[in-house]
Amino acid sequence: MSTQHTDLEYVSNTLKKAEASRSGYPTTYCLWGVITFFGFAVWEFYVEYTGIYWAIFGSIGGLLSWWLSERDEKRQGQQDKELGLKYMWHFIILTTFIWAAVFTQQYLTILLILSMGYITAGLYLDRTMFIVGGIALVAYILVYLDILNSFLVVGSIFSLGFFVSAWTTSRPYKATS
Repeated sequence: MSTQHTDLEYVSNTLKKAEASRSGYPTTYCLWGVITFFGFAVWEFYVEYTGIYWAIFGSIGGLLSWWLSERDEKRQGQQDKELGLKYMWHFIILTTFIWAAVFTQQYLTILLILSMGYITAGLYLDRTMFIVGGIALVAYILVYLDILNSFLVVGSIFSLGFFVSAWTTSRPYKATS
């Protein structure tokens, strides 16, 4: 095997890893799928504890997401601090808008904010977030049109978006020639 072939193989593998790391981490999507499902279940059955649930598990989920992505980037040998900052600021801003909706008791607006947040994240962070955002938008429309009035079902649909994204990102990378 020639040195040139080995060098090209190394570059190709590095690019494959970089592309794969730009499409999110399945563990993080599964984490948020579980947190979201139970968050909407709390909203359905114990609405008075919804804010407390999201304050605790939203914070824990954010910290775990950060830790998981750092860990996976170190394992891959590729850390992109600039991209990490974009994720951080995107979700801090998204959380700020969600809390504004909570404090003004505009609960349905939370779904709209989430759908917009994940759809825009799909534009510049991770394309698989379009799935989560699109499913959140469908859930919002169904609730708004009074077709669906169970937050448990809405949470299940929304969580499904996270699990579909996890499945999508865990599929092996196939290079095109």
